[in-house]
Amino acid sequence: MVESEQLRVDNCKTTDTRPWALLSVFALATVMCASATWALILLRHAENDLAAYRQDNISAEDWKQQAEKWRQQANKSRQHAEKWRQQAEKWRQQAEANANDAAWLRGQWHRDLEIAARHPYTEVTGAPAFQPPTKYGTVPEKTIWLYWYHPQTCPNSMKCVLSPKRQLLLDSI
Repeated sequence: MVESEQLRVDNCKTTDTRPWALLSVFALATVMCASATWALILLRHAENDLAAYRQDNISAEDWKQQAEKWRQQANKSRQHAEKWRQQAEKWRQQAEANANDAAWLRGQWHRDLEIAARHPYTEVTGAPAFQPPTKYGTVPEKTIWLYWYHPQTCPNSMKCVLSPKRQLLLDSI
């Protein structure tokens, strides 16, 4: 046994190529790992580029479907607009009819006033037009009177709520 061990030791000493062989095998394995890693990296990049390309490039069938959806939406919008146009036309006709009715009523009222020989002021108030107020002359000239009447908001002086514009006028007087 001693001889065989001696022989092995002698073989290692005389053969100097064994570490270089191990080193070259290690280098070859390292290069192969690096090459495989680089190939995997390139494969991942290619897969990502292909996915992005597929995402960006919609097929012709997808384009047709999208165009059909847009066409249907445009038709719905057109129908909706036409419905509103028809409604607006009905409202215009109603407003025109109301204006014609108002003009007819105004004409009837003026005709009735001409027949009665009364003025619109007299017709509304019951008092003749261009008459001074009842307290005219009893109050000194420096007094400014504010007359206002509204059947709901100002039926009399005790229960009168003036509009903001008239309240400002009253406060400024």
